[in-house]
Amino acid sequence: MATTTLKISQWLEKMDSIDKDFRFMAVNDILAVLKQSKLDSSYEVQVAQKLLKLLHDKNGEIQNLSMQCFIPLAEHSEQTTQAMILKHLCNDLLAGDDRGKEVSALTLKALAKDPPKAEQAFTFQLQTLTSGICYVLRSSDTINTQLALDCMEILQNQLHIVISIRAVIHSSFDRMVMDATLPLLFGNRSPVRKRAIAVLSYLLVLCGGDVKDEVMTAVVGCLTQAIAAKDMANIKAMLQCVASLNSHAGHRLASGLPVMMELLFSFSDEEDVEIVEYILQTFEAMIRRCPQEITAYVPDIITRCVRALSYDPNYNYGSADDDDDEPMDDDVDDEEEEDDEDADYSDDDDVSWKVRRQAARCLSSLISSRPDMSAEFYKQISPVLISRFKEREENVKVDILSAYQTLLSVTRPMASNGVSLENGDASASSLQEQSADLVKAVHSQLRDKSSRVRQECFSLLSKLVLILPGVLSSFISVLVPAIHSSLVETKQLAGGIKTDALSFLRALLQTHQANAFQGNLSSLIPPLVAAIDDNFYKIISEALLVVQAIVRVLRPLEPTPVAVDAGTVDEIVNPLFESMLKRLVATDIDQEVKENTLLAMGCLIHHFADCIGDKLASCLNIFMQRLENEVTRIAAVKAIAVISDSPLQPPMPDVPAILSLMASFLRKQHRLLVLATLTSAASLITAYSSQCPTDMLTNLMSNCFTAVNAADLHISQLALSLMTRIVKIRPKVVSTMSQTNYTALVAFPQSPLVQGAVLHVYVEFLRAVPPQTAALILSAMQSLIMTSDRKSGLLMHRQCYQSFALATSALVSMDAKVTDSSAKQLLSAIQNPATSDSSLYYALLALGSIGKSNDLKSVDIDAITKCFAGSEDVKTAASTCLGLVSAGNSTYFVPYILEQIGKKSKHQYLLLHTLRECISCLSATPEGRSQLLPFVDNIWSILFVHCESSEEGTRNMVAECLGKLTLLSPENRLPILRETLSSESSTALSRATVISAVRFTISDQSQTVEVLLQDMIGDFLDPIRDTDLNVRRVTLLLFNSVAHNKPSLILNRLPTLLPLLYKETDIQKHLIREVEMGPFKHTVDDGLDNRKAAFECMYTLLESCLERLDIFEFLANVAKGMSDHYDIKMLTYLMVIRLANLAPTALLNRMADLKDALKAVLLSKPKANAVKQELEKQDELKRSAVRCCSALFAIHDWNKCSGVMELYETLSSHADLKAMSQTVREKSSTTGMVTGTVPVSKPNPIRAGTMSAPRR
Repeated sequence: MATTTLKISQWLEKMDSIDKDFRFMAVNDILAVLKQSKLDSSYEVQVAQKLLKLLHDKNGEIQNLSMQCFIPLAEHSEQTTQAMILKHLCNDLLAGDDRGKEVSALTLKALAKDPPKAEQAFTFQLQTLTSGICYVLRSSDTINTQLALDCMEILQNQLHIVISIRAVIHSSFDRMVMDATLPLLFGNRSPVRKRAIAVLSYLLVLCGGDVKDEVMTAVVGCLTQAIAAKDMANIKAMLQCVASLNSHAGHRLASGLPVMMELLFSFSDEEDVEIVEYILQTFEAMIRRCPQEITAYVPDIITRCVRALSYDPNYNYGSADDDDDEPMDDDVDDEEEEDDEDADYSDDDDVSWKVRRQAARCLSSLISSRPDMSAEFYKQISPVLISRFKEREENVKVDILSAYQTLLSVTRPMASNGVSLENGDASASSLQEQSADLVKAVHSQLRDKSSRVRQECFSLLSKLVLILPGVLSSFISVLVPAIHSSLVETKQLAGGIKTDALSFLRALLQTHQANAFQGNLSSLIPPLVAAIDDNFYKIISEALLVVQAIVRVLRPLEPTPVAVDAGTVDEIVNPLFESMLKRLVATDIDQEVKENTLLAMGCLIHHFADCIGDKLASCLNIFMQRLENEVTRIAAVKAIAVISDSPLQPPMPDVPAILSLMASFLRKQHRLLVLATLTSAASLITAYSSQCPTDMLTNLMSNCFTAVNAADLHISQLALSLMTRIVKIRPKVVSTMSQTNYTALVAFPQSPLVQGAVLHVYVEFLRAVPPQTAALILSAMQSLIMTSDRKSGLLMHRQCYQSFALATSALVSMDAKVTDSSAKQLLSAIQNPATSDSSLYYALLALGSIGKSNDLKSVDIDAITKCFAGSEDVKTAASTCLGLVSAGNSTYFVPYILEQIGKKSKHQYLLLHTLRECISCLSATPEGRSQLLPFVDNIWSILFVHCESSEEGTRNMVAECLGKLTLLSPENRLPILRETLSSESSTALSRATVISAVRFTISDQSQTVEVLLQDMIGDFLDPIRDTDLNVRRVTLLLFNSVAHNKPSLILNRLPTLLPLLYKETDIQKHLIREVEMGPFKHTVDDGLDNRKAAFECMYTLLESCLERLDIFEFLANVAKGMSDHYDIKMLTYLMVIRLANLAPTALLNRMADLKDALKAVLLSKPKANAVKQELEKQDELKRSAVRCCSALFAIHDWNKCSGVMELYETLSSHADLKAMSQTVREKSSTTGMVTGTVPVSKPNPIRAGTMSAPRR
């Protein structure tokens, strides 16, 4: 320390030296010390004074070095030293010479841009520097223009930093800035006024309400006076100010919107380009910042934008009729003539293009912020945009094309989730009607000299074919030449247009039928081959993707392969094959190109294997080499699958070697490789079964067994599917299984996750095994389940027993004698009083699964019904068993069940459950429905007796049965349900049951039901107004089911239903009560289930009816849910994730309402006495919030939204949240999405052969 002190003393002396080198070295040493540590307080002031003096040094290098010293000095110096430095510099702005003023201004700019990191030092510098600068600005009469600009730049930098770090400032700060800046806004110096506008724009983001109101009052007052005085200079300045203020702080100016809009609309006939441009800029800012408040003015804004879009007074485009009559061809002479006409026109002073460009941008902002108005936009905006594709200015034309792409991006695809043109998707319908004019207008622009314009055209067309597949079928003959001309582009930097042309061509091929391209693709083969031979990897990759799509069109293979003539082989197949073979052999190419080459060659062989000839064998040998290469093996495996699936059955060399390699791949710890291998191996052994040696299949089967694991159900499903194919091809392979394989196979259903598709594949494999093997598996399975010594209780999850029961049924179904003996064995176990509950549970379910597809009328019904007196699990299994057995012989068993229900025995609930199982099984097949018809009237009467049961579980079963029976004769049963619902004598319980019954009819895809419900659905949804809480809840569930399965039924009713739905999202305090549980008090919210049902319905509507939603009203209700119960918060996070893709602009505009709730969850801490379950729930809630934030960060321009930036900084500043965010990003990169899933509240009919525990 003493050494440093001594050196500083020496440096201070040298700073006064007459030798400039001494001064430079001294300042440089001082700078090095300042960057490393804090100066001793005794030297701070001296160093600061010397540096201030050296700012006026004659040597420029010393001046610059001295300026750099002030930034680290301000970081660590005392406040008195900071104040002295800032005061001295500000005084120099007023009293110094021009050079001194410039140097002081530069120093203050540097300090403003790089303020101290410490909060206290930053706040002090902010207040002191701002005070000094404002004092200088108040003396604006004595300072020159440049100095005023420098001062306001300093203020602008200060305000920008305050906004970015969201620092808390004193109320005197914003008033001080306003008092200094506002007079400059009304001055006569144009550059100063523009800089004052920028400062005030930043100020309005963070100032208090009173300052904001004063600024706006002054601006509006000045604009009003300027309009009255027709002062054009002031009008332009104030309009520019209004546009800037709205752009930065429009969300805070919504209250003054009516006055502002009245002023802006007063310029309806204005032709001054600058004024119109500023007005349109203001409209755009208002649309982005306060889109909901601007709704009332949208029609007028559209009118003015449409008029401005066509404003081109200095150019004659010709009549619209002439344009309509112009043929869609590629007449080069016409194009050159048009270019000559454009060349004759030149007007450097014409700035009308600014108005048109701003109008296009304003319309684009309006479209993106209001996707719910897309149908209206197609009527008012789309025709005008199409007519303006002929714009002569390139930048304006690009903006117009971009605006139309924005319109396409908010349009729902033609057939998305059941919503089609026929079902009322007005946006897609309007687009379909305008498609001819649209394609004609775009086609004319595909001849434009500008590659940028053509890129936008290809991008637009790509979006169009994704929304309306097949829409370009009648225009392919005129689009192909345009694609060709872009692919043969020889200009420099033509890679972009080639890539876009290839991308559009691929989309066109994938979305149109093969017959639409007849005779139109041959001209594209030479440029496509040239693209494959290109040097740019992106062009090569895109060309190879096009090959994968084009071969399907060149030679369709279904229903039978189309014959190929010699000309096609010479002109198309051989050139493509040779060009790709070069890429296939090469090793020094990009990885993406390698993979796409393998897949493209596989597709070519799939479609043209019989045309390639002798070269095919050598090509397939290269595939073998790529299989052995770790880098290319996944793509090679996928390509072999494509080749194997070909109906042409190309000769595959060395199939045993391929199988050996694939068996080794299954042992790799590479999930993508294992998935690809399982799929490819299944195709390979199916196509080349005769070439598959038994030992290789045995090896493959053995490795498949290791892949069957409940930890990865997707791999398990594919492995079981492959094993099934192997067994069907070579049954004796399975007989070589080891005991380890048996154990793994039997243990697989022990996981409750084994259900659905993977369980179905598992059962199919068991059906395929030979009888001897099936007996061994069955014996091992029963020894695992039925050897328990425990008298009561289940050893496994209920789903495991259901899986074992289905497996047992599959294993015994191959032989009638085995089926009978197994049924008798299971019945014996049921009758044995010593059988444990676990074994009894399995025996009942297995007997039911066997009886569902076999006639077991000899079974002892009393033995099953005696189990009604057992434990709850055994009771449920017995009722399920009886129901499934009844489905096997309904004539014998159904009358017995109805008779027992009619006796009103104490087992009514279980018997109803039995009836439900029987109806569910029989109604699943046409034969079963015919068997059920004779009993329908009797069952219907019995079910209605139990509609008003006090037990919710009973009512749910009755509702499901009524729904199934209704589907048998909907034209007769639906009117009865509607009449029951509207009856004055109906009770709340009966109404709830009827509504639930209708819900079970919605899930079916019967067209008859849909036609009938079109007129009746309003009556069934009307109880959403009911006074009974439970009736409203089941109506919400019905609403959700309709929105998910048949949205067309409610599209026209949404204006009436949505307010009622949103009303159910409110927390109703009168439904919250406290329940005393011993010494504790527990809060019960009776309205929670209704709110959950309402939010689930909102989530479903996002997917199926987005175009009919007022997105801002929707977001307001989402914001309410973010502060609700745990389950509702999780739902709202999923909605935000979905909205980030569907309506990103609207979501960003409403982040101010959402960010606080999200931030509160991110920063929440568990209670000190929280139990494990509470900790897990809070952790999952926080993870969901992080997922939600990740979706927000994926939105374009998210960093321009202060609310999202605040969330980003919250995640970045906390280590645990940062790690959690990284985990979410990694997971989303592997799955390809950041979204989660939510259970949809819709009927879940019991599948045949499965059982769910009924609720009491």
